[in-house]
Amino acid sequence: MKFIDMIAGGLFGDTPWTANEYDAFAGDNVSELFPWRLHDAESGLFLNESSIGFIFEATTVTSDSDVASNLHSVLAANVPAGVTIQVMSWSSPNISQQLMNWSRVRGDKSDVVDAISEQRCAMFQDHRFGDLTAPIKNTPHNKRVFIAAWVEANGSLQQKEDLLTFRDALRGCWSSGREFAALGPAAFLSLISEISHASGWTDDEGEGVYSEQVPLNYQLPGLSLGVHPEGLQLGGTPSMGVTVSAVANYPQEWAFSLGSLLNGMPEKVSERPGGPVLMSFVMRPVPPEKAEGQLVAKRSQLEYLKSNQTFGRFVPDLGGKDEEFASLASELAAGEV
Repeated sequence: MKFIDMIAGGLFGDTPWTANEYDAFAGDNVSELFPWRLHDAESGLFLNESSIGFIFEATTVTSDSDVASNLHSVLAANVPAGVTIQVMSWSSPNISQQLMNWSRVRGDKSDVVDAISEQRCAMFQDHRFGDLTAPIKNTPHNKRVFIAAWVEANGSLQQKEDLLTFRDALRGCWSSGREFAALGPAAFLSLISEISHASGWTDDEGEGVYSEQVPLNYQLPGLSLGVHPEGLQLGGTPSMGVTVSAVANYPQEWAFSLGSLLNGMPEKVSERPGGPVLMSFVMRPVPPEKAEGQLVAKRSQLEYLKSNQTFGRFVPDLGGKDEEFASLASELAAGEV
């Protein structure tokens, strides 16, 4: 091998060929930030850098009390130890199918109707990433809801079985299998490409493409992230900025109608989001024993603050916090949380 290196270097004046090995994934890549690696077709689970998990799309989500009750029961009884659950609401800018369905029923009426339909579809396509010049923000989108769950992998078969059992229990929360669609690797990559504003790989039909020979996190072509003093920027066309906000408080009694509050200020139309919006709720259930210990510690702190006015007067709504933790302790003792 050394002799070949010397010949190659002597003939062509180049560095030894072993030093020119091409590494397709060398350098700093945004993909390195993502943990996804492989998809197990047999189980339907995603095998990540240090975890395993699943994701599905809830194709029909309404304010159905039965669905809410079923979800509460599943979360109280079937959640494996250490699992993390994420619920995502995505206002997808991919509205091509919806526009196609709308225009299909209006086709072949007349040349005038066809022209109006074509122009209307083009207008919606032009506004799906927002229009900052419009006096009222109204971004066309396709609302999609996803539920994902994962657990830090320890390599045991029991952990995998527990996760699959939990997935089946979640599926049972909906009355029909049509309302529960598991995401395969191609659909998952298409979703991540949409959210990250990457071009992605597609076939001739425009569907996402997945290769078993390449890790999942490297199958997001066109993904780029710009970091600037004034904010974050996603690549792609058109170029988009990123705004992030967090909800710090919820009302004690939650209703489905309050979901609009998460879209900014609904009563101030001009302050609604000017582009695609991703809302995410992440929760990790705590074992009852650990929760009881945390509650005891918190209530002890509250008792100290109530008895010490020097520090207690700086805590807003101290009495309300005490009542909240007392109520939570009662529910925990009754097995309701």
